[in-house]
Amino acid sequence: MSSTSTTSTGGGGGDCCGVGSGSGGGGKQRQQQQPKKQQQQQQQEKKPQSKGNKSEVSKYKFTTPKVVDMPVDAKYVDTHVHVDQIMMRMNMTLDQFPMFAAANFPPQFERLVQVCCDPVSLEYTDMLISFDQIFAAYGVHPHNASEYNDDIEAKLIQRMASPKVVAWGECGLDYFYNKSARPAQLSAFTRQLQAAVKCNKPVVVHSREAEEDTLRLLKENLPKDWKIHIHCFTSNIEFALALLEHFPNLYIGFTGCITFNNSESIRDSVSVVPIDRILLETDGPYMTPMPFRGQIANSGHIPQIANVIAGIKELSLEEVLTQCHYKMLDVPEEVIWGLLVCVIIYLIKTIWFPPAPPPVVRRAKPVYEKRDYTLEELKQFVGVDETNAVFVAIKGKIYDVSMKRSVYGPGGSYELFAGHDATTCLAKSSFDKVNLNKMDTSSLNQDEMDSLNHWVSFFDERYEVVGNVKPEQTKQD
Repeated sequence: MSSTSTTSTGGGGGDCCGVGSGSGGGGKQRQQQQPKKQQQQQQQEKKPQSKGNKSEVSKYKFTTPKVVDMPVDAKYVDTHVHVDQIMMRMNMTLDQFPMFAAANFPPQFERLVQVCCDPVSLEYTDMLISFDQIFAAYGVHPHNASEYNDDIEAKLIQRMASPKVVAWGECGLDYFYNKSARPAQLSAFTRQLQAAVKCNKPVVVHSREAEEDTLRLLKENLPKDWKIHIHCFTSNIEFALALLEHFPNLYIGFTGCITFNNSESIRDSVSVVPIDRILLETDGPYMTPMPFRGQIANSGHIPQIANVIAGIKELSLEEVLTQCHYKMLDVPEEVIWGLLVCVIIYLIKTIWFPPAPPPVVRRAKPVYEKRDYTLEELKQFVGVDETNAVFVAIKGKIYDVSMKRSVYGPGGSYELFAGHDATTCLAKSSFDKVNLNKMDTSSLNQDEMDSLNHWVSFFDERYEVVGNVKPEQTKQD
C-alpha cells in the first residue's frame, strides 16, 4: 500500500492504503478540500491512454504500450504486492494462484514478495509462501497501528525465522488518512523498527505525508547501514535525497503511479534517484499502470513500470530490469537449493507413489427460500453445514455464494462477509467488522465507488441473486 502524497489508485479499487481498519473518513475529508481543477484532473487521469501514446503532460520521453508489446530478456521481481488482496478481488482460492500466474505473468517473471500488513492475513500468507515463487514480508500497516500489541508482535517475530521471509513490513506512518491515531502510529512504527533489528531483517516502510517523523524514527532506531525499502514513493525530491544520503543501503520503490498523467512530481523523483537504488513494485491490486487502469494490478505489470523508468533515465528496458533487480533482499542460495530438493522429492512421491483418488462426496443442496431478508435474518446463512447456504449481500442485493463455501464459509479467507452486507468492506478493501452492514454509499469517494461497482459486476456474473435486504420491521406499540 502506497506512500507519501496524493495520487490516484488503480485496479478499480480504493486507495492503495485502503486495506485495514478504519472508515477512511480522513481521506474523504481531504478529498473534499481539493480544488475543483485538481479533482477534474484526477478524473481525466482515470481514462486509459491509447496503446503506445506518448504522455501529453510529461517532459520525459516515454510511452505506455501494453506488456505484450514489450518482449524482454531480463528476469524481474515484483518487490511489493498484496497477493492475498488480489485473490480476494478475483474471488480465487489459494490453489488457483499458479493458474492465475501462468495467465498473467510473462516468462520474465522470477518471483514476488507478498506483503502481509494486516494481522487477519497472517495465516493466509503462511500458505502463500508455500509456492516457490512467493516470498513474504510481515508487518502491521499504519492503518492498523492501534491494533499492534505484544501478541501480534510475537506472531510476527515467530515468522521472521522462515527463510522465505525477506523483510519486516510494511510498517510506517500515514498522516493522510490517520486511520489510527498518530501516537499509536508512532509507537507501532518504533516498536517494529526495533523488532526488525533484533530479527536482523530489512524494513519495508510506508510513509504518507509524514516525511519528517519517518526520517527521524528511521535515524533513531536503525543502524545507518540497515537495508530499507521505501515503498511506493510519491513524495518530493528533497525527502528522497535525504533518505539516500543518510542510509547507503536504502532503496526507493516506484509503482504504476509513475505512469499517471498527474504524477510528474513522482517522475521528477525517479530522475534523481540512482538507477541502482530503485526497486520495482506493483503494490497490486492497487496502482494499476497505464494503459490498464480499471483492472487489478498484478506482478505481470512490472515491465510496464520499468518501461516508464527507462524513458525517464534514457535506458533500455532490459537495463532497467537488470539494474533494479531485487539485490536488496537477495534470496539465500541455500533456500533455492532447499526448494529444488523439495520439488524433486515431491515429483518422486507423485510419480512413483501416486495418492489414491479422493472418494466422491455427494453434498446436500443448501435449503433456503428465495425472498427478501432483513439483516438480522441474513445472519443465519453462514454455511455452518452442507445444508446451510452462504449468503453475501452487496448494495442490498443478496447473493448465494454457497458454491464458494471454502472461501466465504467457516474457515474461509473471507468468512467475515458471510451473513452480512459487505458493501463498505468491499469498497474500502477492509476486513474491519465495523464496516459490515453499512449499505449507505454516500460517504464513499470515487475510487471506492469504482471498486464497489467492480465487485457488483463480479458477483452478478458468478452468483445467483436470492433477493434483497429489506428494512428491519419496527415493533408497533
